[in-house]
Amino acid sequence: MSRRDAARDADFTAFMEQAGPSLLRTAWLLTGDHHRAQELTQASLVKTYAAWPRVREGEALAYARRVLVNHRTDVWRATRREVVTDTPPEMPARAALGAGLRDAEGTSNDRDQVVRLLRTLPEQQRRPLTDSGPLQVGVAPSQGTTSQSAG
Repeated sequence: MSRRDAARDADFTAFMEQAGPSLLRTAWLLTGDHHRAQELTQASLVKTYAAWPRVREGEALAYARRVLVNHRTDVWRATRREVVTDTPPEMPARAALGAGLRDAEGTSNDRDQVVRLLRTLPEQQRRPLTDSGPLQVGVAPSQGTTSQSAG
């Protein structure tokens, strides 16, 4: 082992002894479990040691905390569970809306459906869609026309 490696190890050992309890507290706040906090702290110290030559003097604790939080986020993303369902959450609402828009023959005019849906939007959201496009939304439900047929 060279003197430079020995000095590096001594510097990191001193940092680890000083910052270890603070990192452990932060890890416990992130995990809520003592054992997971210890594992998270150890993993962040390993990553910090690997990058020790690049860590700026005086900013080692901030660097180690950032490594700790990033590692916790990575672990959380890798282990979180997704809820699998038969239909996406938006499907029941869309199906119910579509059922109300169907006429007696079971068909609907797409333009009428768009006009009805536009009427459900607040005025501020509707205005950019109707002002710039060919669709004009009238007052009465049967008044939905296009600017091409109006002109």
